Amino acid sequence: MSVEKPRILITNDDGYHSDGIIALEAAMREIGDVYTVAPASEMSGAAHSLTLARPLRIRQIDESHWTVDGTPTDCVTLALNQILLPDLRPHICVSGINHGANLGDDATYSGTVAGALEATILGVPGLAFSLAATRTHDFTESGRIAKEITEKALAEGVPDGTLLNVNVPKGVTK
Repeated sequence: MSVEKPRILITNDDGYHSDGIIALEAAMREIGDVYTVAPASEMSGAAHSLTLARPLRIRQIDESHWTVDGTPTDCVTLALNQILLPDLRPHICVSGINHGANLGDDATYSGTVAGALEATILGVPGLAFSLAATRTHDFTESGRIAKEITEKALAEGVPDGTLLNVNVPKGVTK
């Protein structure tokens, strides 16, 4: 009897090329099948906005990577409404790893948090990860922490309608 690997949707607000999303993808590949739908360029501060005034351009890079010339909310909406992943509904959405903290009022402006929030609204558990550093961003430990928390969320579940916004302090180690 085979056990189905978890399907993990990844997004962020720093763009598909950012160091944070690359580290997050590497960490999530240790858990399950990863599908990345991320903005084609940086969308920091996009909050929970949708692109309505123009058509979105979607570019499929390979069988598990897409870029969208829109917001993180656009990315998650396209992935979860059977446009990009018609037969592969993700078990969880993980957003980040953001370059800088998303604390207090900043969380309301964060595209990283908004990507996870959109998943939560659409019925998929959403986790947002940020590295609370200002000058240098070493995503090694934040990737490890994101993996541990995601594994726990998959194993134990997340209450419906709950968004987890995790800020990893700079310098954290095992």
